[in-house]
Amino acid sequence: NICEMCGQTSKARGMQAAHYIGRVFHSTRWELDNGACLDTGCHMDIDNDSKLKEDFFRKKIGSQRQDELRTTAYQRIKPDKEKILEELREKLRALDRA
Repeated sequence: NICEMCGQTSKARGMQAAHYIGRVFHSTRWELDNGACLDTGCHMDIDNDSKLKEDFFRKKIGSQRQDELRTTAYQRIKPDKEKILEELREKLRALDRA
């Protein structure tokens, strides 16, 4: 694994899942573009600096998608976990075929 922020490998520092919209918002918790694979240091940096987080995710997913995630988060939509699981499995199968 490689940190999406600094490019360090997982052997250099532990890797973590960082979220643009916090995990407490279940309606966006499992959206793949709501997350990033960051090393421990970058994850701490991004969680302690809201401007850094906004800028990082704007570059990663674009400002329109950021707005969509924020809107979805506050709608309190109950996620269909079975559907999410199947979508994730299909994405893994596609990666295995690539």
